Amino acid sequence: MASLHEILATLLPDADSIGAPVPYGDDTRDVGWVRVLRARVPALDVLEPSDLVIVPASSLAVVAPAPADLVDLAQTLTRSGASGLLLVPAAAATGTDASAASTQRPSRSA
Repeated sequence: MASLHEILATLLPDADSIGAPVPYGDDTRDVGWVRVLRARVPALDVLEPSDLVIVPASSLAVVAPAPADLVDLAQTLTRSGASGLLLVPAAAATGTDASAASTQRPSRSA
């Protein structure tokens, strides 16, 4: 398994982090699997500790339309032990890079 830091540093080296920052090199949370938040309820079919949750902004608008819903979602993900949350802005979904990346599926290693 790769750590959250390794994945973010490799795939999104210029990304901004929000929330409780962890200094680079000190984040040892392993990512067991990647889950995508869906624009429906339930938004995630399965969520296990160490999962990295990808949240498209379009799905977030359906699942957590009000600020209180957003707080509830964040608390639920925190309680679940998710390794992190990656918010994908709506504008990225229309770019050619985003559509090419969405067709690739990660392989799960034992």
